Amino acid sequence: MLLYNFVSVAVWCSALVSALPHHKCKDAAENVHHEKDKDTYKYAPHIAREIVKGSNIVHVNSLDRHSNLPVSFIEYDISSDSCRDVSFNENGNPVLLLSKMSSSYKNWKHSDNDEITISVEHEHFPRRDRTLERPRMILYGKLLELELDDKKELRTLNKCFKKQHRDAGTWLPGEKHSVVNDTVYFEFNVTSLYFIGGFGDHAYIGNITGEDYHSAHPPHKKPPHKRPPFPVPPERPPIPPPHSPPSPPKPPHGPPKFGENTWNIWELLRDFMEHY
Repeated sequence: MLLYNFVSVAVWCSALVSALPHHKCKDAAENVHHEKDKDTYKYAPHIAREIVKGSNIVHVNSLDRHSNLPVSFIEYDISSDSCRDVSFNENGNPVLLLSKMSSSYKNWKHSDNDEITISVEHEHFPRRDRTLERPRMILYGKLLELELDDKKELRTLNKCFKKQHRDAGTWLPGEKHSVVNDTVYFEFNVTSLYFIGGFGDHAYIGNITGEDYHSAHPPHKKPPHKRPPFPVPPERPPIPPPHSPPSPPKPPHGPPKFGENTWNIWELLRDFMEHY
């Protein structure tokens, strides 16, 4: 009986002890989750500004004026961050070049309000090889026609646009050699955006306010890595010429000297001449 009571108390105590840390771990996990969301949201507006600055094209989403169904068309754009010498309403707003003949312009003009959406992605975002890993977003906002009365600002904007879109020089407004005369610059004023940073386990997915987007700054990139100059090898000492074989000893001056027991060739010649 005593053993039964002891076992019961032990089981009850172990259950109580195991239950207490469970709630603590659960609360800690929720806190970590909230902190993770907070940290990733902190950097999401900066990444969004960088994506808009690095993208060359956007998808303008609108309602078709005939079927009232959502449609999307590719349009050229640049970021206001890429053209600092032109006055814009807000920092980081995309600047679109639309033709009045385009479906994007006609659908926007036909709509009851000025609000449309724009899909933006970065095709060459660093360290993201797979498409679903790359950050992308949908911008909500209004189109504002840019009325650039200052010709200097218009030339500056055209220069910024041609720097990013080299094939757009023949349809820019105000250009001397432009063959399209109905193009207009629009600033897309971002009011909010839905951001997808990649996979949800390591990136922020959710809404970002327009205020946080405009107040953020694109992350500063490191200067391009320059290859150090090729080191000049130290001067080597001159290589000595290969060792030549020793020269033969020079013969002594005059007739050779012979020893006492050696025939003297000169005496032999003299005796030969006397007898013959």
